[in-house]
Amino acid sequence: MGANNGALWKEGKEHCKLAIPIMIQTCSAQTMTVFDLAFVGRLGPGPLSVISFASVLWNCLWYWLMGVASALDTLGAQAFGAGDSVSLRSWALVAAAVSAALCAP
Repeated sequence: MGANNGALWKEGKEHCKLAIPIMIQTCSAQTMTVFDLAFVGRLGPGPLSVISFASVLWNCLWYWLMGVASALDTLGAQAFGAGDSVSLRSWALVAAAVSAALCAP
């Protein structure tokens, strides 16, 4: 059990090396929204409601787009893991086309 515990700690440290920068970035993005609202809030309730609505709309659209992109990323990773370069190129083109289509106004 002791040897397995050491491997568990080692793997945990490796996961933290990957997770901590992602956590910092996510917290920073949310903190930026809080500061935006704090600065605009001094202008009054009208501008505050507009920026709040814009923030919610942005989050809904952005996270939906990132969900689609991560789904296509998973399919590309599976093709890469299988060593199928034709499927990998195909999924990369599909991902680019779908992302471009979803970003078009």
